[in-house]
Amino acid sequence: MTWFRYLPADALPSQSTQDDNYIYPVLRRKIITPAPNQTIPANSWIFVDVNDFKIDDYINDNLLTETEQNSYLVVYESKSADSYIFKPVKSHIINNILFFRTAETHSKDIELENEYVLYYKTDDLKSIKKVQNGQYEDYIVCDQSEAEFITSASDVDQTFFDVYPNTDQIYSFSFTNIDLDWKDGLSLIPGAKAIGTFTGPFFELYCDKGPNYGKFQIRIIALSNEATPSSIVEQDWMMIDLFDTKDLKNQLVFSKNNLYYKNYIFEIVSNFEKNDLSLDGKIKLDHYSYGYDAKSKMDVEEISPYVFTRKVFGGNING
Repeated sequence: MTWFRYLPADALPSQSTQDDNYIYPVLRRKIITPAPNQTIPANSWIFVDVNDFKIDDYINDNLLTETEQNSYLVVYESKSADSYIFKPVKSHIINNILFFRTAETHSKDIELENEYVLYYKTDDLKSIKKVQNGQYEDYIVCDQSEAEFITSASDVDQTFFDVYPNTDQIYSFSFTNIDLDWKDGLSLIPGAKAIGTFTGPFFELYCDKGPNYGKFQIRIIALSNEATPSSIVEQDWMMIDLFDTKDLKNQLVFSKNNLYYKNYIFEIVSNFEKNDLSLDGKIKLDHYSYGYDAKSKMDVEEISPYVFTRKVFGGNING
């Protein structure tokens, strides 16, 4: 069997420390992720910008650069060199954004117990699978058909976080005159207003459609920050018609995927307008989805052998 592991911490460039039965990643960068401002469940998709890093390139045996989506791996591991907590997670690069799944739940306002690290520029690095080695977890090199961490763009949910009318998070709906103007996302009177908050760059809005629904207006505003002291209208008022000949639940009616890494609000006004075929002008908001910006940043590049202080062989079974 061939095992995947890191180069020992005390290895020197002049020493023949590498074992041909093991894979040794060439480079790594820590993914600096601050304490989140809302709880992030396990297996959530979060992201970090990797533009200009050419993460999905690897160096072949002839020291030439080739592009290969399986030449990188995100690992959740201990911050301490003396610990062997090591857990690879699924990851994928789309349009220079590295998406990766959280290895465990990260609680609001609490620093991450361990850290995410990106290993890269190593051919077929994702072609591994977890096996039990006595009391430990190890990762064995395998065929791509058996690999646990090879992904495609369709595996990534860029708008993983869903917000419903009753969601209690920092990013949520806010309805004017709840129970008078609105009831569970259903507008009750003309002029009913609602706002929602989210982080860019991805946003989707879902509503019910049918013969009893009308039109509403929506706009999106980017909130001010240090770079842009004033709020900016990113999407001016746009009319959306929820009429359909059939009753349809939870339909995607509006989306944006080219926003900035900023905080946003969207505003909705239901004026009970309707097209000629509709029986009513009410609207029903189901939920909105967005890509939570965890404010992750890539750290400096580190080069083998000094950085690879842990071996997968002997990893903690609970890692």
